[in-house]
Amino acid sequence: MIDNPQNDFERLQNAIAAQIEAQSVFSGIKLPDGSAWQVLTEDEGDIEFLFTKAIADAGLAVVVQAPTGRSVAKYENLPGPRFDATIPVQISEAVVFNRSDAGTKVRVQTAASTVRRALHLFTPSGIDGLKVPLKFVEALRDRDRHPETGALVASVVCVFTAVLNEQSLTIM
Repeated sequence: MIDNPQNDFERLQNAIAAQIEAQSVFSGIKLPDGSAWQVLTEDEGDIEFLFTKAIADAGLAVVVQAPTGRSVAKYENLPGPRFDATIPVQISEAVVFNRSDAGTKVRVQTAASTVRRALHLFTPSGIDGLKVPLKFVEALRDRDRHPETGALVASVVCVFTAVLNEQSLTIM
């Protein structure tokens, strides 16, 4: 998670990561060094390194990517600039490793279903500009190769949207 979040976008990422980690399917997952498995957030440093390490250590990585937004015409007559924020959550599994005794055994589709159920209609508290819940809008699939081992990595990106009121957001 992002240490000392400086704005509502970072607080939103942390709230989403905490909501995902609280799901029973992810509880109790330990890394080889005994530390707890964690959901990653995009703003916490070298995300490629952290992603690669999570895949190598546990076989499963979940990354809450930084939100993006766009102005939408239907909000033009409402007070304050409102926009639709898009929040992608990437779930990736090193298939062969993850399903072995060394991996988490949480398959990518199981993890993606858990993320969708946990976040659809979730309204994080403490974020002034977010007054309505997140909504699940689509799931995108991808396959790639692990950068170090060449092993298959299957991914699902769950895309959520939320309406944000920019006047209420703490951005700085």
